[in-house]
Amino acid sequence: MKRQALIAAFMLCMSGAVSAQVEQTVTLDESTNLQSALAALGVDLNTITSLSVVNENGTALSAADYAILNGMKALEVLDLSGDQVTTTITKNAFENNTTIKNVSFPAKLNNLEGACFNNSALEGVVTFPSTLTSPPSIMNRFQNCQSLTGFEFPGNGSLSSVDGVAYCDGGRTLLVYPCGKPEKEFSVPEGVTKIQDQSFFYNNILEVLNIPASVANGVDVSADKTFRYVTALKAINVDPEDEYYASSYGLLVDKTSGTLVMCPPMIEQVVVDGSLVSTTPAYRFFGEAALVESMTFTEGVTSISNESCRMTKSENLDEGSGALKSIFFPSTLTTIGGNAFCRRGDVSMIVSRAVTPPAVGSNAFFDCGKHDNDPLVVYVPEESLDAYSNNWGNLKSYGAQYVPFYAVNIAETTPASRSVEEIAEPAATSVLGDGIAHEGAEVALSAPATYNGLSFDKWQSAHEDVAFDNASSSSTTFTMPAHAVDVYPVYVQISTGIENIATETTEDNNAPAYDLTGRRVDDSYRGFVIQGGKKYFRK
Repeated sequence: MKRQALIAAFMLCMSGAVSAQVEQTVTLDESTNLQSALAALGVDLNTITSLSVVNENGTALSAADYAILNGMKALEVLDLSGDQVTTTITKNAFENNTTIKNVSFPAKLNNLEGACFNNSALEGVVTFPSTLTSPPSIMNRFQNCQSLTGFEFPGNGSLSSVDGVAYCDGGRTLLVYPCGKPEKEFSVPEGVTKIQDQSFFYNNILEVLNIPASVANGVDVSADKTFRYVTALKAINVDPEDEYYASSYGLLVDKTSGTLVMCPPMIEQVVVDGSLVSTTPAYRFFGEAALVESMTFTEGVTSISNESCRMTKSENLDEGSGALKSIFFPSTLTTIGGNAFCRRGDVSMIVSRAVTPPAVGSNAFFDCGKHDNDPLVVYVPEESLDAYSNNWGNLKSYGAQYVPFYAVNIAETTPASRSVEEIAEPAATSVLGDGIAHEGAEVALSAPATYNGLSFDKWQSAHEDVAFDNASSSSTTFTMPAHAVDVYPVYVQISTGIENIATETTEDNNAPAYDLTGRRVDDSYRGFVIQGGKKYFRK
């Protein structure tokens, strides 16, 4: 029992020793520098947790002094606000420091040299004296400080902050976004015209970035210049009114040059909009996006550059495949560069709408589909099956089968003297995309229920082997036969008159019923209905 009590007392003492705070203050003057002032304390420097430096007429702190401070192994709080002499914190002064969590800067500080706090343990909000007015003194000084949540510039006429984010040029330039800011979504304020390069480096929290219309041309917002080592980002959204930048389903696009400039690493689906860009950047532009299961290149994309879709770490098949399973090529595609999809071992479906098979560079599909999770199927236009089957892309090496697809056409019809284009935009979709399907695939049809006094009546087709799951429903399905098909929705005119009212006993119960607004109703509805082209009143 005594032994247990002794052990408990020992542990308590040890705990107290670990958590004890040792606070010290040193004063510098003409005859006392930092090193001598610290020596005069007569304590082990590695036990000091909080240190204040007072310096009214001594020598300014030097790189050697910062090296001493940086080497103090327990120092958590460094207060230099009593230093009226020092104006500069030297290059790399506290880089990689693992203990200092809070710093107060010299009262007349006007310069922070490069990387002075990079990779450090700073926490919370850092406040700067009004004498620090140079924007470059904030850039590349606090990179990868994962617990730094904000910047403040009280009384500063040149630098400012909003919710912890640093700005300059009267708020027109976003200067630095702190790594530790906890919000997962951030909207750049309207009025910002420039996003400074390096501003989002090393951010591991931000998932969605929204860019306003005011962000202007000439801003380098590429992955390498602005978003290097950003690990959590899922999407960049741009105001449609922005003249210079756009978003292609979360990808950042430079509209002036028609180029993709940033692929968020945590994006889950890639859609390259051919109305914005005609080609993709080279060398593993999508290489960090390991979660992407589907890549779609829409009409207007003409080429995919060398190694564009290859994973960054892809020298080993198991580590470099990513999650990619499906690839969709448009009819406009003419060229796929060498190694473009190299090592994408889980790909199980490729759909190419191009009637003429695109030219394929060396090893463009090397190891694609090599994993045995699912067989690799390449779906191609019916009329081009022979051309593709001649081992297009060398995909037979990985067990690929070439399978034809057929067109699903929404044919014109003129019910109530209207064309289907005037009525709506009906859609036909299968697993291969809009307007095409392979034999045996389920095709989903959809059309609006009403349009300008017209009501949907039924789906029709001239093909006897097209059997709708429910022809009377505006949303239905059918199984694709081995040929192209034409389908169309039939609409009927709805009258709002109530003459020639009949009793419910004369209704054609097999015909769909509508109320006087054209909305389809079921048997429980009571009131005026239109059924089989006649008006009835249900009691």
